[in-house]
Amino acid sequence: MTLGKAQIDEEGDAGFDRRSRRRYPLHMTLTGRSLGKRPISIVGVTVNMSSQGVLFAVSEAVPAHARIELQIDWPVRSGKGEAQQLSVLATVVRSARNLVAGRIWRHDLEVTSNAKSNQHADLSALLTCPSNSGT
Repeated sequence: MTLGKAQIDEEGDAGFDRRSRRRYPLHMTLTGRSLGKRPISIVGVTVNMSSQGVLFAVSEAVPAHARIELQIDWPVRSGKGEAQQLSVLATVVRSARNLVAGRIWRHDLEVTSNAKSNQHADLSALLTCPSNSGT
């Protein structure tokens, strides 16, 4: 039986999907940092995104509940042909192994220079993690 987002099995247990927005499998490089007294540098690749959340793979752990600032290389150029980055402020809701899930509370699409946009090495090795996990 289905009730909204809850699936009720034969035993009466409901398994709720906490996601309120559809996830899109987008693999884009990102950089960022944690905000606070001891900032942590973040380098990684997005696994999937929605308007309210982002799942990304990193080489070093980011603690749960950390507030983070990310710059995500956007795959679409502006109308003038300029490279763009999605700037995101988020809170880490889950962090396990090399996967981090963040709840987005602010975002902005910004024009950036090509040099800044293309400075990352190939980070596809980070995507060897399971991508079926989510926020």
